[in-house]
Amino acid sequence: MAGTTPFENRTTENIFDAEGHVIETDTYDGKGILVSKSKSEFVQQDSNSDKLRRTETNADGTESMAEINETADPKTGITHQVETRNGKPQTDWVIQRNPDGTGKDRIVYADGSYNELERRSDGTTVEDRYSAQTRSHTYQKSDTQGHLIEVITQSDSQYIRCTYSFDKDGRSTGQINYDAAGNHS
Repeated sequence: MAGTTPFENRTTENIFDAEGHVIETDTYDGKGILVSKSKSEFVQQDSNSDKLRRTETNADGTESMAEINETADPKTGITHQVETRNGKPQTDWVIQRNPDGTGKDRIVYADGSYNELERRSDGTTVEDRYSAQTRSHTYQKSDTQGHLIEVITQSDSQYIRCTYSFDKDGRSTGQINYDAAGNHS
């Protein structure tokens, strides 16, 4: 399930195989009526590569087929996952995990949008989200406690930078907004 709108009531039920893999996901609306069913099967599994096929059926009977191919290189710590839906590219995801706990994820969508997340050695996290539809970037930085400390939203027509501060107990102590010229409010 991609998500629900606020106040929308949904229930998701997962069915697992003996190895703990989700083999079916059923989604019901607030009245208990089945809205969609997703069945998964591992087509190929070995130590560094998996291929999963998922069939999704909506309440109206329409079906879609997704295939997910994932390869992992234990030497580099890089996992590469590609998803197609009904034969068309859906996502291309590269995940890098380093022994020191740092890492980087980048998922690219068929329309060119992407999300990139980097965990740095100093414990901070930086995220870059790009929307091809709106041609806009959102950059976020979080501190070692997970507090959002900076957000930049940028497109052809707007720019805003917000910084946030916290005291030693993690309580919010301030917010400053900046425009493209660096003026703050």
